[in-house]
Amino acid sequence: MKTVAYCFLALLIISGRVAYSQDALPDTIVFGCDSNFPPYEFFDKDGKPAGFHIDLIRAIAADMGLKVKIKLGDWPEIRNELEVKGTVQVSDMFYSKERDSVVDYAIPNEVTYDEIFIRKGQKGISAINDLSGKKVAVQTSSTLSEYLHHNYPEINFVLTANEPAALKLLSEGKCDAAIVSHVETVDIFEKLNIENLISIGHPLLPREYCFVVKEGNFALLKAINTGLIHLKDNQKFNELHEKWFAPKPEFQLSRYIVIPGLILVFIILIILLWNNTLRYAVKIKTKELEFTNSRLRLISTVKAARIDKLSTKDQTIEMIKQVKETFEVDACVVRVLLKDEMKLLGSIGVQPDTLTESIPARSVFTKEVLPTNKPKAHNDSDELITAEYLFENELANYNFRSFAGAQMLTEGRITGILCIYSEKEGREFTRTDLDHLQIVANQIGISIENNRLFEQNEKQKEILVKQIITNKKSKEEIQKLNEELEMKVKLRTSQLEASIKELETFTYSVSHDLKAPLRGIDGYSKLLLDLYKPGLNEEAQIFIETIRRSTLQMNQLINDLLDYSRLERSQLSTEHVKIKDLVKSVLSIYNADLEAGNFKINVNIPDIELITDSKGLTIALRNLVENAIKFTKGNIEPSIQIDVEENDLAWIISVNDNGIGFDMKYHQKIFEIFQRLQRIEEFPGTGIGLAMVSKAMQRMRGRAWAESTLGVGSSFYLEIPKKQ
Repeated sequence: MKTVAYCFLALLIISGRVAYSQDALPDTIVFGCDSNFPPYEFFDKDGKPAGFHIDLIRAIAADMGLKVKIKLGDWPEIRNELEVKGTVQVSDMFYSKERDSVVDYAIPNEVTYDEIFIRKGQKGISAINDLSGKKVAVQTSSTLSEYLHHNYPEINFVLTANEPAALKLLSEGKCDAAIVSHVETVDIFEKLNIENLISIGHPLLPREYCFVVKEGNFALLKAINTGLIHLKDNQKFNELHEKWFAPKPEFQLSRYIVIPGLILVFIILIILLWNNTLRYAVKIKTKELEFTNSRLRLISTVKAARIDKLSTKDQTIEMIKQVKETFEVDACVVRVLLKDEMKLLGSIGVQPDTLTESIPARSVFTKEVLPTNKPKAHNDSDELITAEYLFENELANYNFRSFAGAQMLTEGRITGILCIYSEKEGREFTRTDLDHLQIVANQIGISIENNRLFEQNEKQKEILVKQIITNKKSKEEIQKLNEELEMKVKLRTSQLEASIKELETFTYSVSHDLKAPLRGIDGYSKLLLDLYKPGLNEEAQIFIETIRRSTLQMNQLINDLLDYSRLERSQLSTEHVKIKDLVKSVLSIYNADLEAGNFKINVNIPDIELITDSKGLTIALRNLVENAIKFTKGNIEPSIQIDVEENDLAWIISVNDNGIGFDMKYHQKIFEIFQRLQRIEEFPGTGIGLAMVSKAMQRMRGRAWAESTLGVGSSFYLEIPKKQ
């Protein structure tokens, strides 16, 4: 993929087209979303769309010079219009791994979580584990319902069209609990006049809220990402966020005074006291929500950190500065695990010369943290002085009264530890603090690993270039170094998904940008022939025709490369496939060519079903049939035969022809990309078709091979394992 991307970049520079093109964008984009999810999206009192995401998508469209149409409705239908019908181009979703295979996510614009609500006075429910066997209302088709169904199947779910309906069912006593987004509840309580519900337990399922497009719509995705970045740079994003998420005005005494002057002084005093209590409670709750939102914004910021912006150490310092400010502590220390030692990577709030550069790992992880894989806090200064979390008492001279530490986990492997310290009297780290600290620690760990890998790759490149210039290494040595470098990169593939996805977006953009100059070359060449052919000599006309054939060949090569790229990144989905019907469907595509060439077709396939990837198998069969037609149609009596055989472990599909055949010493070469055995003037093609066959079979854990005799014909075989 890297080689292809570099080739595209070189061609793009030659063509002089380096600017981003929006040719693929529609004149008007349709933004569809939930009609009842304030403050993100809802109908206002005038029946018009309103909310944070409504304003945000309009601002992005205005910034990018696009028109946008807003469509609000029930969430399941809107989601179906985006993912299936295609009548909606943009929507908003919480991130989940399952949805990422269907849609492409823009950069996050918000991080939120859910809360459990019960009726006041209700007993026996204090956390999510208490909901086993209970009736719990949640919104249908939401990431929350998908998460709960997967992780807590013992709960009896009551699915509702939206979150207000879930809270209303709970208020009316028709279920035992409801789980909804925390940002929506205040508005719902006021609109539905609900006063008998309370929130319990810890925040659930912290997750990112993003705009999404149908998978593969990279032009629109890039436009949304660019618009978001512009809005954040010019502070417009912060203005919209403040508009919809600023704390609401405090509770007013006047709404509780129904008949002023008719209430006795004693009752008025009681009401005043009660009002002050409520004011205090509202302030405390508002502060808690602002505090939690600041933590979640920190998580989002750390996750979006670029790996090439700063060095690993400098980037770590930048991240822990944010941690220190957000958690309101006095010091923060990060150490990374290298073999059996903890190496100091960064610190803030303490003098660097007071910290040991390297300490034994056992001094940190041998107590509660390592066996339980959970964050740990010490809220007692006497206990803290003797705790091994102080790294062999290297911070004992500081007046720290409390401590919290979380291990950095990367793919389930401990890679380091993040520690925060406070000198404030009475500062205790809560369970919520530790949960947030663990999430931040994991993201910092991944960021550090990615940045270190990036630096290692850059150093490897520098070393490789110097070796080529100074020592003129042989081709075999260079290839070995490249393979070693690729092995290291593959070990971190899961941590570099964002970077790879950006590369894929770039590849698609380059491919689409290449088509425009090719169309121009072909079009102007045709105009030259149409308008000036009488004035051109025969040699000039031949030159122009050659140019047109070359542009057509280049366009076909780009299309084949895009198909090859899509095959590599598409989701593998196994299903029951009627192989006989699939073969008939493939042959029907080439009916015109088969009839024109007077082909004899013999299909010997029983009525069986295979469990395999239908899309990948279709691609393989289409390329084999197309290959057979191309190399056989010159025969007097061309024929194609398709058979299916079975052995103990697999089904074997064969496509046989009586074409020109090939020398078997080139057997492996024909399945490699861009490899051809015949001149393109004799048999047109790009050399990618059989490579796609091989790639499709590898993805299905099968294989492809061929047998042939020059001048007699060829047989191509597809082996599909019975157990996928």
